[in-house]
Amino acid sequence: MKKIGFIDLGSNSARFVIYEIKDNESFHMIYQQKESIRLGEGLFEKNMLTPEAIERGITTLRGFVKMAKRMGVEEIFAIATAAVRIAKNGPAFITRVKDELDLTLRAISGEEEASLGFLGVINTISLKDFVLFDLGGASVEVSVVKNRKRIHSYSFPMGAVTLTEKFQSGKEYSEAERKEMEKFILRQFSEMKWLKNTKLPVIGIGGTVRNLAKIHQRSTE
Repeated sequence: MKKIGFIDLGSNSARFVIYEIKDNESFHMIYQQKESIRLGEGLFEKNMLTPEAIERGITTLRGFVKMAKRMGVEEIFAIATAAVRIAKNGPAFITRVKDELDLTLRAISGEEEASLGFLGVINTISLKDFVLFDLGGASVEVSVVKNRKRIHSYSFPMGAVTLTEKFQSGKEYSEAERKEMEKFILRQFSEMKWLKNTKLPVIGIGGTVRNLAKIHQRSTE
């Protein structure tokens, strides 16, 4: 029996889970933790992780590593998504994580992120044909699924954090800001011809993905 940890360092939040794997290869989760770190905060302006965001990321990962040692975890698999992938100083952040925490962090591609999101959803629903939206802090992965196979995918470099920074000037969106944001999103979607006239149900991952999905539906009408 052994314990394995998994870290998903997202652009808005970080997740850490520990699974116990028994000798017969059965497994179950024994620990989970989620922290809001807004790693992608300030990324939109210069495509750089800010010093404040970096420190939040390092502090959170250090806590995860300490918990893993306390619980006897033998191996940790850690991935980072859009914020680290997009940022010019993403490689330097990964190097610092390795040097300070002895943790190997890998920034996955948008294609791999879309693939992992699809695998996480397809085994939990019975639908055969649908559009999948996976909304993160700095990117949204959109996939068209037919006959339970992912036939098209694209990672758009926009997310809950980056769109807020780009379009929202106050505590709430003004009507003009909301309309400008929708126009921007529609332009991004219009470049993907395979999204046109899909007429499929939308499955969303992420707390605010419903609004983005509605905008997509209007773009295909």
